[in-house]
Amino acid sequence: MTRADEPLSQVRQAAPIRESETRQFAYSRVSAFGGLTVAGTFVVDFTFMDHVGDVFWTLVVLAGISVAAAMVPIVMGVAYPRWAGLVFATILILGIAYFVAVAGGELPAINALMELPLFALYIGWFYRPVLSRSMLLGGFALIGFAVWWSGLHLSSASTVLYAVLISLFCYETGVFLQRETSRRATTDPLTGALNRFGIVDRGNNELRRAARTGEALTVAVVDFDNFKRLNDTRGHAAGDAALRDTVAQWRGAVRSHDIIGRSGGDEFVFILPATELEQAESLLRRLREDAVHPWTWGCAQATAGEDLAQLMARADEQIYRRKRSD
Repeated sequence: MTRADEPLSQVRQAAPIRESETRQFAYSRVSAFGGLTVAGTFVVDFTFMDHVGDVFWTLVVLAGISVAAAMVPIVMGVAYPRWAGLVFATILILGIAYFVAVAGGELPAINALMELPLFALYIGWFYRPVLSRSMLLGGFALIGFAVWWSGLHLSSASTVLYAVLISLFCYETGVFLQRETSRRATTDPLTGALNRFGIVDRGNNELRRAARTGEALTVAVVDFDNFKRLNDTRGHAAGDAALRDTVAQWRGAVRSHDIIGRSGGDEFVFILPATELEQAESLLRRLREDAVHPWTWGCAQATAGEDLAQLMARADEQIYRRKRSD
């Protein structure tokens, strides 16, 4: 069995970095393409917009800003900060509203509204729902005000409605992409339990919550007995099946807010909020009685100032004591 304290102390720092890099890579690339897309729309306006002279320098300035907004994430890569994306999204929605308000005709206004789905997808993908939904609703309100201010009758407002509906679809697509990226970064593909990075993220959140509320929190570490022998005698497929079946059994027996993770190989972790040590021991005994493959566990209740690595190390020590006594 791999010791839990040293690897987890490394993972605790590596987990946010690994997930952040995955998200940041997509974030910086999409930010760059978003800026180039907006710049492209201004080039189209240069080419096809009637009376372009009225807003020529405005288009030039905005096109320049868009190109700069595209170059910055390309140069910075994963270091491109999230606040910069918010600035880009804010400028984008203000630009859309501005051109709708001063377009002087339906075609330029429609061209501006075509960028609204880009805004919706971007904020849905890379920002938390509370912030992104507020920005989306604020953007819709701003566009509505711009339409009213301009006095345009965009085909009985159907064009605006189409843009809003498509933007809602793009926004929900972005939210799905954000959740899927997070899920893949924190989930063990074999068992569906959290992986080491997910354990660190959720575990630290629960420790902070327990410290804030004063509730008990207990961590249990589970190590499968003679798992190498199972793999050697019956094959790795049998070992994989034992892990999957065991996790499925555990999920059916714990509460919905209890956390199960696979910290590596045949070692698993339970994070049990609002649970005293004795309650956790009782739960693990019941689960062990129905086990599809034998395993040994250790439990530790969180104390003030203790981090997740220390808590798991104490639970791990209990496993060693139990195995030595058998």
